[in-house]
Amino acid sequence: MHELGLFTGLDLKKQREEDLVRWFGKTGHFFYRIVRGIDDRPVVPNRSSKSVGIEDTFGEDVEAFEELNTILQRLCKQLWTRIGKKEISGRTLTIKIKYADFVQLTRSITLENSFDSEDKIYATAHSLLSKVELVNKVRLLGVSISNFVEEADFPKEGIQLALFEQRP
Repeated sequence: MHELGLFTGLDLKKQREEDLVRWFGKTGHFFYRIVRGIDDRPVVPNRSSKSVGIEDTFGEDVEAFEELNTILQRLCKQLWTRIGKKEISGRTLTIKIKYADFVQLTRSITLENSFDSEDKIYATAHSLLSKVELVNKVRLLGVSISNFVEEADFPKEGIQLALFEQRP
């Protein structure tokens, strides 16, 4: 697209449909319509979630790690409540930090087993936060769980799990 001088949606919108089709084949029809807000694909409102999270945008930017840690603790508690209501569990925890200059960063960790307590969520989130060098005041802090464990991975009632690893 860049070779054709197309860098933005507005650049695409200025093109004739015939030219877009000549350059991109049948996808040209899609480009022509989508930049004009025409999309006949059905809306799928009830798709399954890939993650569950919570974040807070502050009224005043936060600079002190101790204050961020207190906020993180509250967010982890709310996240634990949220995933409990959905009756889900995940293996990946992500923290999100947005600085006052809108630069955003995320840090995540994936465990072998799912997060099974509020304390485990907070301890992991705290560890991730403590490794971040705070280079600016923070505007937003968030925490989320993803990489959900399938229901089939949970032990069923009546199944005895091995205490020690079985060796052949």
